[in-house]
Amino acid sequence: RKKNVHLQKVLDGKIERFFDLQRFSGELKGLPALEEASKKIVQEVHAVLDRAEHCALYLVDEGAQRLSLVSSSKREEGPIKEKEGSLYDQWVMKRSQGLLIGDTHNDFRFAEQTGESGHLRSICASPLVSESRVLGVMRVGSSLPQAFTTDDLRLLDIFSSLGAVTIRNILLYQKMAELAVRDSLTRLFLKRYFQNRLIEAVRQADP
Repeated sequence: RKKNVHLQKVLDGKIERFFDLQRFSGELKGLPALEEASKKIVQEVHAVLDRAEHCALYLVDEGAQRLSLVSSSKREEGPIKEKEGSLYDQWVMKRSQGLLIGDTHNDFRFAEQTGESGHLRSICASPLVSESRVLGVMRVGSSLPQAFTTDDLRLLDIFSSLGAVTIRNILLYQKMAELAVRDSLTRLFLKRYFQNRLIEAVRQADP
Protein backbone atom coordinates (compact mmCIF):
# COMPACT_ATOMS: atom_id res chain seq x y z
CA ARG A 1 0.00 0.00 0.00
CA LYS A 2 2.81 2.37 0.87
CA LYS A 3 4.45 1.60 -2.47
CA ASN A 4 1.21 2.39 -4.34
CA VAL A 5 0.84 5.67 -2.44
CA HIS A 6 4.43 6.59 -3.30
CA LEU A 7 3.94 5.74 -6.99
CA GLN A 8 0.74 7.77 -7.11
CA LYS A 9 2.54 10.73 -5.53
CA VAL A 10 5.35 10.49 -8.11
CA LEU A 11 2.83 10.29 -10.95
CA ASP A 12 0.89 13.29 -9.64
CA GLY A 13 4.15 15.23 -9.44
CA LYS A 14 5.04 14.41 -13.06
CA ILE A 15 1.55 15.41 -14.26
CA GLU A 16 1.78 18.70 -12.36
CA ARG A 17 5.23 19.33 -13.83
CA PHE A 18 3.90 18.64 -17.34
CA PHE A 19 1.17 21.26 -16.96
CA ASP A 20 3.70 23.71 -15.50
CA LEU A 21 5.92 23.25 -18.55
CA GLN A 22 2.93 23.69 -20.84
CA ARG A 23 2.02 26.94 -19.08
CA PHE A 24 5.62 28.13 -19.17
CA SER A 25 5.87 27.45 -22.91
CA GLY A 26 2.72 29.48 -23.56
CA GLU A 27 3.99 32.40 -21.46
CA LEU A 28 7.31 32.48 -23.32
CA LYS A 29 5.58 32.81 -26.70
CA GLY A 30 4.10 36.14 -25.65
CA LEU A 31 7.44 37.74 -24.72
CA PRO A 32 8.90 39.81 -27.57
CA ALA A 33 11.94 41.26 -25.77
CA LEU A 34 15.13 39.32 -25.07
CA GLU A 35 15.64 40.82 -21.60
CA GLU A 36 12.10 39.99 -20.51
CA ALA A 37 12.24 36.44 -21.90
CA SER A 38 15.64 35.75 -20.29
CA LYS A 39 14.41 36.96 -16.92
CA LYS A 40 11.30 34.79 -17.18
CA ILE A 41 13.34 31.69 -18.02
CA VAL A 42 15.72 32.20 -15.09
CA GLN A 43 12.89 32.85 -12.61
CA GLU A 44 11.01 29.73 -13.69
CA VAL A 45 14.08 27.48 -13.55
CA HIS A 46 15.09 28.79 -10.12
CA ALA A 47 11.56 28.30 -8.79
CA VAL A 48 11.43 24.67 -9.98
CA LEU A 49 15.01 23.76 -9.01
CA ASP A 50 14.66 25.49 -5.67
CA ARG A 51 17.65 23.68 -4.17
CA ALA A 52 19.86 25.87 -6.32
CA GLU A 53 21.46 28.86 -4.62
CA HIS A 54 21.86 30.65 -7.92
CA CYS A 55 20.71 30.39 -11.53
CA ALA A 56 22.39 32.05 -14.51
CA LEU A 57 21.62 32.32 -18.20
CA TYR A 58 24.40 33.09 -20.67
CA LEU A 59 24.12 33.76 -24.39
CA VAL A 60 26.84 33.08 -26.95
CA ASP A 61 28.54 35.98 -28.71
CA GLU A 62 29.11 34.27 -32.06
CA GLY A 63 31.69 36.76 -33.26
CA ALA A 64 33.97 36.30 -30.24
CA GLN A 65 32.77 32.77 -29.39
CA ARG A 66 32.35 33.67 -25.74
CA LEU A 67 29.51 33.77 -23.25
CA SER A 68 27.79 36.83 -21.88
CA LEU A 69 25.52 36.90 -18.80
CA VAL A 70 22.02 38.10 -19.71
CA SER A 71 20.00 37.19 -16.61
CA SER A 72 20.56 35.67 -13.17
CA SER A 73 18.89 34.90 -9.87
CA LYS A 74 20.61 34.44 -6.51
CA ARG A 75 19.37 33.47 -3.06
CA GLU A 76 21.81 35.71 -1.25
CA GLU A 77 22.61 39.32 -2.07
CA GLY A 78 25.32 40.27 -4.52
CA PRO A 79 25.79 39.89 -8.28
CA ILE A 80 27.17 36.82 -10.04
CA LYS A 81 30.85 37.51 -10.70
CA GLU A 82 31.24 35.27 -13.76
CA LYS A 83 29.97 37.68 -16.43
CA GLU A 84 31.47 35.58 -19.23
CA GLY A 85 30.75 32.20 -17.67
CA SER A 86 32.85 29.77 -15.67
CA LEU A 87 34.99 26.93 -16.97
CA TYR A 88 31.93 24.69 -16.54
CA ASP A 89 29.80 26.93 -18.76
CA GLN A 90 32.57 26.99 -21.37
CA TRP A 91 32.68 23.19 -21.24
CA VAL A 92 28.93 22.97 -21.91
CA MET A 93 29.11 25.53 -24.73
CA LYS A 94 32.02 23.85 -26.54
CA ARG A 95 30.63 20.31 -26.25
CA SER A 96 26.97 21.19 -26.69
CA GLN A 97 25.94 18.79 -23.92
CA GLY A 98 24.63 18.94 -20.38
CA LEU A 99 26.86 18.80 -17.33
CA LEU A 100 26.08 17.39 -13.89
CA ILE A 101 28.69 17.63 -11.13
CA GLY A 102 27.93 16.17 -7.70
CA ASP A 103 31.05 17.63 -6.11
CA THR A 104 33.46 19.98 -7.89
CA HIS A 105 36.18 19.00 -5.40
CA ASN A 106 36.16 15.41 -6.65
CA ASP A 107 35.37 15.68 -10.36
CA PHE A 108 38.26 14.32 -12.45
CA ARG A 109 37.28 16.36 -15.52
CA PHE A 110 38.19 19.58 -13.75
CA ALA A 111 40.68 18.24 -11.20
CA GLU A 112 43.36 20.81 -12.08
CA GLN A 113 40.96 23.77 -12.04
CA THR A 114 38.80 23.24 -8.96
CA GLY A 115 40.02 26.52 -7.51
CA GLU A 116 38.06 28.39 -10.16
CA SER A 117 34.73 27.04 -8.89
CA GLY A 118 34.78 29.25 -5.82
CA HIS A 119 32.24 28.10 -3.23
CA LEU A 120 30.27 25.92 -5.67
CA ARG A 121 30.19 22.20 -4.93
CA SER A 122 27.24 21.10 -7.11
CA ILE A 123 26.61 22.24 -10.67
CA CYS A 124 23.90 21.42 -13.19
CA ALA A 125 24.16 23.06 -16.61
CA SER A 126 22.52 22.64 -20.00
CA PRO A 127 23.09 24.19 -23.45
CA LEU A 128 20.40 26.15 -25.27
CA VAL A 129 20.48 24.52 -28.69
CA SER A 130 18.46 25.44 -31.77
CA GLU A 131 19.04 23.86 -35.18
CA SER A 132 22.35 22.32 -34.04
CA ARG A 133 23.58 25.73 -32.91
CA VAL A 134 24.41 26.59 -29.30
CA LEU A 135 22.70 29.86 -28.39
CA GLY A 136 23.64 29.88 -24.73
CA VAL A 137 24.04 28.02 -21.44
CA MET A 138 21.71 27.68 -18.46
CA ARG A 139 23.38 26.83 -15.15
CA VAL A 140 22.28 26.29 -11.56
CA GLY A 141 24.66 25.81 -8.66
CA SER A 142 24.86 25.08 -4.96
CA SER A 143 27.51 25.24 -2.24
CA LEU A 144 26.32 21.82 -1.03
CA PRO A 145 27.60 18.59 -2.64
CA GLN A 146 25.17 16.23 -4.41
CA ALA A 147 22.48 18.91 -4.59
CA PHE A 148 21.19 17.88 -8.05
CA THR A 149 20.16 14.64 -9.71
CA THR A 150 19.96 13.30 -13.26
CA ASP A 151 16.23 14.10 -13.17
CA ASP A 152 17.13 17.73 -12.44
CA LEU A 153 19.44 17.75 -15.48
CA ARG A 154 16.68 16.30 -17.67
CA LEU A 155 14.29 18.98 -16.43
CA LEU A 156 16.88 21.69 -17.04
CA ASP A 157 17.34 20.31 -20.58
CA ILE A 158 13.61 20.75 -21.20
CA PHE A 159 13.64 24.33 -19.94
CA SER A 160 16.72 25.03 -22.05
CA SER A 161 15.03 23.62 -25.16
CA LEU A 162 11.92 25.76 -24.63
CA GLY A 163 14.06 28.80 -23.91
CA ALA A 164 16.22 28.21 -27.00
CA VAL A 165 13.17 28.32 -29.31
CA THR A 166 11.96 31.61 -27.80
CA ILE A 167 15.39 33.25 -27.81
CA ARG A 168 16.06 32.14 -31.39
CA ASN A 169 12.77 33.68 -32.55
CA ILE A 170 13.53 36.94 -30.74
CA LEU A 171 17.03 37.11 -32.23
CA LEU A 172 15.66 36.41 -35.72
CA TYR A 173 13.08 39.17 -35.30
CA GLN A 174 15.78 41.60 -34.16
CA LYS A 175 17.92 40.62 -37.15
CA MET A 176 15.07 41.17 -39.60
CA ALA A 177 14.23 44.53 -38.00
CA GLU A 178 17.87 45.59 -38.34
CA LEU A 179 18.11 44.46 -41.97
CA ALA A 180 15.04 46.55 -42.72
CA VAL A 181 16.98 49.75 -41.93
CA ARG A 182 20.66 48.81 -42.43
CA ASP A 183 22.66 47.41 -45.33
CA SER A 184 23.90 43.91 -44.48
CA LEU A 185 27.39 44.59 -45.89
CA THR A 186 28.19 48.23 -45.10
CA ARG A 187 26.03 48.43 -41.93
CA LEU A 188 24.94 51.89 -43.12
CA PHE A 189 21.34 53.05 -42.83
CA LEU A 190 19.16 52.51 -45.91
CA LYS A 191 17.32 55.23 -47.78
CA ARG A 192 14.04 53.90 -46.37
CA TYR A 193 15.25 54.62 -42.83
CA PHE A 194 15.95 58.28 -43.58
CA GLN A 195 12.60 58.67 -45.36
CA ASN A 196 10.75 57.30 -42.33
CA ARG A 197 12.71 59.52 -39.95
CA LEU A 198 11.95 62.55 -42.14
CA ILE A 199 8.25 61.76 -42.10
CA GLU A 200 8.33 61.45 -38.30
CA ALA A 201 10.22 64.73 -37.95
CA VAL A 202 7.69 66.53 -40.17
CA ARG A 203 4.79 65.12 -38.14
CA GLN A 204 6.37 66.25 -34.89
CA ALA A 205 7.08 69.73 -36.26
CA ASP A 206 3.57 70.16 -37.67
CA PRO A 207 1.56 72.32 -35.18
